[in-house]
Amino acid sequence: MKKVLFWIRTGLLLLLLIFAVLGGNFLYTGTESASPLNMLGEAIPLSEDSLLIQGFTPAHSRVTSIALALKAPDPLTPDSLTSGVPASMTADSGTLTVILSDHATGTPVYTGTVPLNGVPEGWYLDFPVNCRLDTNAQYDLCIFAEDYLANRNPSLFSVPQTAQIPEVTGCPAVTASSSAISEILREFPADTPDHLQEFSAGAAAIRLTYDVLVPARLAVFLAVLAAILLCAAAVVFSRKKSTEQTRDITLGKFLAIRIRRIPLIHILFFAAVTIAAVMIRISFFPFKSNDYYLCFESWISDMRSSGIWSALGQNIGDYPPLYVTPLTLLSVLPLEPVVIIKLMPCLFDFILALASVRLSGQLGVTALHKRLTLYAVILLNPLTILDSAAWGQCDSLYGSMVLLTLLAICTAKLWSTEPPAENQKRFWQTGDGICLLFAAAFSLKLQAIFFLPILCLLWITQKRNVLKPVHLLWVPIVYTISCIPMYLAGRSLKTMFKIYLGQADRNYGTLTLNYPNLYTLIGTWSETLYDSYFIYGLLLTFLLLIALFYQLYCRKVKLDSLTLCKVTALSILTVCFCLPLVHERYAYVAEMLLFVIMAKEAKHVKTALATMLCTLFTYCAYLMQLEQSFSVLPEQVIALVRLSVIFYLAGDIFRRRQKE
Repeated sequence: MKKVLFWIRTGLLLLLLIFAVLGGNFLYTGTESASPLNMLGEAIPLSEDSLLIQGFTPAHSRVTSIALALKAPDPLTPDSLTSGVPASMTADSGTLTVILSDHATGTPVYTGTVPLNGVPEGWYLDFPVNCRLDTNAQYDLCIFAEDYLANRNPSLFSVPQTAQIPEVTGCPAVTASSSAISEILREFPADTPDHLQEFSAGAAAIRLTYDVLVPARLAVFLAVLAAILLCAAAVVFSRKKSTEQTRDITLGKFLAIRIRRIPLIHILFFAAVTIAAVMIRISFFPFKSNDYYLCFESWISDMRSSGIWSALGQNIGDYPPLYVTPLTLLSVLPLEPVVIIKLMPCLFDFILALASVRLSGQLGVTALHKRLTLYAVILLNPLTILDSAAWGQCDSLYGSMVLLTLLAICTAKLWSTEPPAENQKRFWQTGDGICLLFAAAFSLKLQAIFFLPILCLLWITQKRNVLKPVHLLWVPIVYTISCIPMYLAGRSLKTMFKIYLGQADRNYGTLTLNYPNLYTLIGTWSETLYDSYFIYGLLLTFLLLIALFYQLYCRKVKLDSLTLCKVTALSILTVCFCLPLVHERYAYVAEMLLFVIMAKEAKHVKTALATMLCTLFTYCAYLMQLEQSFSVLPEQVIALVRLSVIFYLAGDIFRRRQKE
C-alpha cells in the first residue's frame, strides 16, 4: 500500500510539473522579428478600394501575433490652417482585416478583423495569430480596409527596402496566389482600373512575434524530471528493505543511498554542475567579440556560401587544418555563425574538466568530493567560460590534449624504475602514445609547443627509456594527415605548412599583447630597439628554461606526478612572462594546471586565484573593450603579481625536494 501511495504521489508531482511547465509556456520565450515597428517610413493612406499583399517567411515556427503600424488621418482644421500643422485625429469608423495564407497552396491560416474607431496616431494593431508556420515556406499577408467615412481612413506605415528586413521576401505587391485573396479581389468593381494600389517604395511595417524554445529551460526541465525519477528509483531499489528503516529515513540517509557504489549526493552534485555549466555557456552564445567580427563571422559565411568540399579547398582562416576541417563540417548546421564557432570549444571544456579530474587522481586526490569540486572549478571558473563561450577561442581544444598528454606521462610513471604491470600497460603509456597526444595538441594550436621543453626534460630525467626523440616524428605525421582532406579538395600543402610560420612571424609593433609581463615593466621603447628587445626576449626565455632544468637535474628533483605538474605550470608561466608577442590566453594550460595542483595542496589556492584574477582582468579589458584607465589594477601590478607567482612556485618545488 505504501509503495502504491508513493508512486501516486510521484506521478501526481510529475503531472503537475509537466502541466505547469507546458501549460504556462515556460519553455519558450517571446522574441520579435527583425522588422521592428520603430523603423517607420512614409505613411501610405489606406482606402476601401486598396489591397496590400505582403510576402514573408517566418524566422521561427511558433508565431503568436502580427502587429501593424497605423497612422490616424490628419484632416485640415481651422487651427491647422493658421498654424500650418495638421491636427491629428482618430478614425471614426471602419475595420481592418488581415488574412494569412500559404503562398504555395493558398490555404488560409488565420483571419482577423479589428475595428478602427478610436485608433490614435502611431497605434499598433496586434492580431493574435497563435499558429505554427513552416520556416521554409513563404506566406502571404493580405491587408484591406472597409466601411470608411469620408476623410476618416488611417494610413499604413511602410519601411524602405534599404532596411533589409530578413522576414520580408518581397515588396508589397498584389498577387492572386491564394484562394482567400481571390475571393477578396472579386469584391472590387470590375470597371475600376485603379482599384489596386501597390506600395513599390518599400515593405509594410509589420512585426512578427514568436515563441522560441529556450534550450537552457528545456535542459532544466528534463533535469528536474530525471532527478525526480532518479530519487524515486533510488528509494524503490535501495537495499534497505526494513520497514522500520524505510519509515525513519531522513534526508541525510536518503542522500547517502548508493547507486553503483556512488552516494546519491555526489551524483546530484555532478548533475547540477554539468547543467549549470551548459546553461551558462548557452547564455554567453549571443555575445560577439571583436575576433568574431574580424574573422570568425566571415569564415562561416564563406564556408556556407562555398559548400563543404569547396570550402575545404580554399584558404579560409589562418588556423590549422585539424581545427578548420571540423569547423567546416559544423558550418552546415542551421545555427547562427556565432554559435557554430563556440560549439567545439564548449564541448572540449567538458573534456578538459574530465582530464583534470583524472590527472588529480594521479596526484593522489582520491576523495570523490574533492575531485568533483575540481570538476566544478574547471567548468565554472570565469576564464574557461569567457575563453570558450564568450570569445569562441580554441584554447580548450589544445589544452585538453596537453592535459591528456600529461596524464599519460603520469600513468607511465617515468620517474620509477619499475614498469607498469603487463595487465595494466596501455598504448598511451608508451612513448608513441604520449607523443601522439602531444602531436594532436600541436596540430590544434601552435601554443602547445610550450609543452615541448617538458618532454625534453623527461628524456633526460626518465628512469626508463620510454620517451625517445624518434617519437616526435608523430608531430609532422599527425599534422600532415590532418591536411589530407583540404589537400584533396584543392588547397595548397605549402600554404597549410606555413600557417604556423605566418602566426609566429607577425609584427604587432609591441612586445606584449594584453599580457602584462616583463616588457610591461620595462616600459616604452623606440621602434629602432624593437628587434633588439625581441631577440633579447627569445634568448632570455631559452636561458631561463635551461637554468631551471639544470637545477632540477643537479638537485635530483624527483619528477613525480605532483612535481611534474608544478614544473609544467612553472615552465609555461616563465615562457609567457619572458617571451615576446604573448597574448593574454597563452598561459591557459598553466592556469588550468594550477587548479589541479590546488586540489592536492590547499596552499596553492592563493596561487591559482592570483593567476586567475590577473588573466581575468586582461580578458575583460579586451572583451569589454575597456580603456587602460578603466582597468582594476595597473598592468605593472599585474606583471609583478605574475612574477611573484613564478618565484613562489619555483621555491615550492625546490623546498619540497629539501624536505624529502
